[in-house]
Amino acid sequence: MSHKLITCLITGERALEAIAWLQEEEGITTANRYPARGASVNSGQVFKSIEILTLVVPEDRADELFGKLFDHLDVGHPGGGIIFQEALMQASDYQLPNLDQDGPKPA
Repeated sequence: MSHKLITCLITGERALEAIAWLQEEEGITTANRYPARGASVNSGQVFKSIEILTLVVPEDRADELFGKLFDHLDVGHPGGGIIFQEALMQASDYQLPNLDQDGPKPA
């Protein structure tokens, strides 16, 4: 199965809420959040706090999830952020067990 990497550079503190939304609404558990600072010549601000949200998704869902994230994160206006996707040459399909359903396993 092929995968794509979706990367979002967003203003404000919206990544953690987006990760929860991705898990609850879309079943996506492969998301990461990184805090960063960015500069924009056009805005007149030297540095601005941003978050970088990355997620690995199956290729057949990439366009769908890209569109939903674009809308959910409201990046379609100046200063709202940037979102892009790219193909991955390789990715591991890593799934965490549902401990509520499966229960803890003895060591």
